[in-house]
Amino acid sequence: MIMNMKLNRFRAPWRAVWTAATLAIGSSAHAGFVYNARDLVLGMRQSGGIFELAVDLGPVSNFYTLAPGTTIPVTNYSAGALGAAFSGLDALAWSVSADVRATGDTNYPLQTLWVTRPRSDANTQTTPWTRQGQYAQGAVGAKISGLGNAAATYAGTVPTGTNNTTTFVVIPAGNPYSYSPYIGVAGNFAGTFQGNVEQTTPTGFATGGIPSRADLYLLIPGSGPGVYLGYFELGTNGVMSYTAGASAPVVPPPTITGIARNGATNTISFTSVTGASYRLVATNTAGLTQPVVSWPVIGAPVAGTGSTVSLSDSSADATRFYVIIANP
Repeated sequence: MIMNMKLNRFRAPWRAVWTAATLAIGSSAHAGFVYNARDLVLGMRQSGGIFELAVDLGPVSNFYTLAPGTTIPVTNYSAGALGAAFSGLDALAWSVSADVRATGDTNYPLQTLWVTRPRSDANTQTTPWTRQGQYAQGAVGAKISGLGNAAATYAGTVPTGTNNTTTFVVIPAGNPYSYSPYIGVAGNFAGTFQGNVEQTTPTGFATGGIPSRADLYLLIPGSGPGVYLGYFELGTNGVMSYTAGASAPVVPPPTITGIARNGATNTISFTSVTGASYRLVATNTAGLTQPVVSWPVIGAPVAGTGSTVSLSDSSADATRFYVIIANP
């Protein structure tokens, strides 16, 4: 949070303003949405929404071959695509999936699945999905492949442009080629899968400070638990990433509880959690044109205790703005 000393008000370090946009697809020279077998497909929809989004994340092998602890950004869709498809980031349901369907794979047999499982707590890994036989998983794979192929079919019927690129396409909700007919009302691939694979963002997600996470599991036909591979994370700014292996902890955003001035020294108090590290960054009025990440760091960081802690800054500025940044 940012504290304006002069006006005694808080300023959020980032605020996303999402507005509904009219879908306008202009023609251009580049090709429209393309789906290939064994590509991971990200589907997004919103309760009561006008549009849905299908994103091709590329070959699933790009994800299951990553070294544990590696994080990669998902750049296959843009903020503009989210703005065109959705009215905001609240109640945004999303899932990621891939399958080995028609031609087999050098590493995995037919009807192998890769599917997400939503986390109820961002810091807690989910229980693995259960592996099932080829017949059961084949029905799911048909929906996954169908989703990618349907999006590509729709993309071929409309002009290419900002909402129909090689990696993503915005599709009207209710269209037979959209995401919903394949994922189903309950997020279980229209009743073919054992549970809900969709994560849904809560009310106030964009300003809440807690990302939305879903674990990715490998399900080779057979029995027993699936294999945990890593997790996808949708940030509160709409940006997505994938981390292979163990989960990194999420630190709740601190809340500034008070500020005291003694001479030229300002002491900022804020909430903390045990195990986290907190640092203070600050700027004056002129510096507000710069992003928070470029603001000067004031003093040394302080460790969280699970209760209120404080950091101080000495400045002669008449107006001063502060942000407390938390790290695991």
